[in-house]
Order: sequence, then structure tokens, then C-alpha cells
Amino acid sequence: MRTIFNTVAFLLLFLCTVPAIQAQYNQMYGATGRRRIAPQTQEPREKDEPMTAEELVAAEMPKITKALSLNDFEQDVLKTTLT
Repeated sequence: MRTIFNTVAFLLLFLCTVPAIQAQYNQMYGATGRRRIAPQTQEPREKDEPMTAEELVAAEMPKITKALSLNDFEQDVLKTTLT
């Protein structure tokens, strides 16, 4: 009975230490076992600049003109009012 207990204890100890040893190796050299030459960094994204008033009006004028059926004079008055 004592030899069975010793055998089971040895197997459990062996099965618990092998993954820990392998994890230490992979942590040092990466998942593939090779070292990286250069560090992997991410460049920050450039923020989009907000649209100017003229750009906003130019983007929305066709929708407004179509919805309200404006003539050229009314379009000009509305455009100067919005900008």
C-alpha cells in the first residue's frame, strides 16, 4: 500500500512540475522558443481634426435644399446664415 501511495505522489508531483517548467521556458523565449529582435510597439493613431463650419455646411446643404426645395437665392442666404 505504501508503494502505491509513493508512486501516485511521484506521478502527481511530476505532472504538476512539467507545465511549470515549460511555462518558464516559454516566458523567456516567447511561444515559439525564439527571441524577438525588435520590440513590438504600436504607434498612436492620429486624431481626426473636427470639420470646419464651411465643411459642415457644404456637407449638409444638398439635403436641406432637397428637403425644402430652395432656389439659388434662398440657398445663398441659408449658407451665409449657417456659416
